[in-house]
Amino acid sequence: AEKLHQQPDILLIGQCANGVDALRTIAQARPGDRPELVLLDVQMPDLDGIEFAEALIAMSPEVETPELLFVTAYSEYME
Repeated sequence: AEKLHQQPDILLIGQCANGVDALRTIAQARPGDRPELVLLDVQMPDLDGIEFAEALIAMSPEVETPELLFVTAYSEYME
């Protein structure tokens, strides 16, 4: 996250510890401050990455769905 703050074209709107907090952060962001890209771990507390994505899509059209990039250390989730 520190290196992201140093990039002039990147606005980091938040870091979240779990999927529920991430949904809340995106839903509460002003329309101009909503993320264009969300980095997700497949394995997260409360809501995993897939559940988060499903919940985010269900929030549409109230919240425009950002691009989602999943990361994981677990090879069974890689495609």
